[in-house]
Amino acid sequence: MRASETFSLSIALSSANNPPRSPSSAFQAAVTAQLRETKLEWNSFAVGFFLDYYGLPKVKTHLPMLTVALDLPHGKAGIPGTSDAANSFT
Repeated sequence: MRASETFSLSIALSSANNPPRSPSSAFQAAVTAQLRETKLEWNSFAVGFFLDYYGLPKVKTHLPMLTVALDLPHGKAGIPGTSDAANSFT
């Protein structure tokens, strides 16, 4: 079993026991089920978490504001390390 199959399986199992957390959850589940029936090699990216905060910050979201490193409403960021150390966030 490849890592991507393990990851997809864990998402499918957890979402089967929990209510949808996004209006698009039903669509994502249907597409994933159809893809599993094919021999296509595919991948799935969950970018909604980041897009809710950074892509469309003024659009209503179902997630609470996350202020661990970035406090967007106040225009502040808490960056670990020293001011002359290189940082990379992905």
